[in-house]
Amino acid sequence: MELHTPLTAVIKLKSGIDITEKRLPQDGRAEMNIRDRLIDIRTSTIPTTYGEKTVLRILNRDNFFKTKEEIGFSNEAIKIINEMISNKSGIVLIVGETGCGKSTTLQLIAGLINPDSGDIIFNDKSVLNTPTGKRDAVIVFQDYLLFPHMSVYENIEFGLKMKNINKKIRKDKVNELIKLVKLNGYENKYPSELSGGH
Repeated sequence: MELHTPLTAVIKLKSGIDITEKRLPQDGRAEMNIRDRLIDIRTSTIPTTYGEKTVLRILNRDNFFKTKEEIGFSNEAIKIINEMISNKSGIVLIVGETGCGKSTTLQLIAGLINPDSGDIIFNDKSVLNTPTGKRDAVIVFQDYLLFPHMSVYENIEFGLKMKNINKKIRKDKVNELIKLVKLNGYENKYPSELSGGH
């Protein structure tokens, strides 16, 4: 008996995903309580030539919140991280397990979603009522949310271009970022030409 189609439909229903949509990638989530432990299940469906591919990412909520020490950072690393967080400007790397809120945090900062409570402050001013396009924040998603018709260079440049930044300044900034993330030599490649490691 063919189980793939009905199993995919059940997973999509439980994860709050539209079961009638089979042509577009979709994301959803579900929670299960197993032996008094809350389990978070993230579901992604991706259309392929052979039907829908379904990916489940499972997160044990019991291990959800950890201190820097519990994650395994040394005292020296914790000191550096705390100094970086207190800086007025710079780059912050957000890392963590599946479901810990990395994407949600970035979407809140960019104004793509609204917080249930609290505030988002840029330079000592609340930006909760500032439209997404007027915030000094750009978010570029990976995978299918990159512009497939644009090269690596053009994808990185896009936000600066939309802000009408001078072409020379854009070029310098994009080259600086390409060097920073070690994508030298990939500038003219398209997302489909990159492996998952880039």
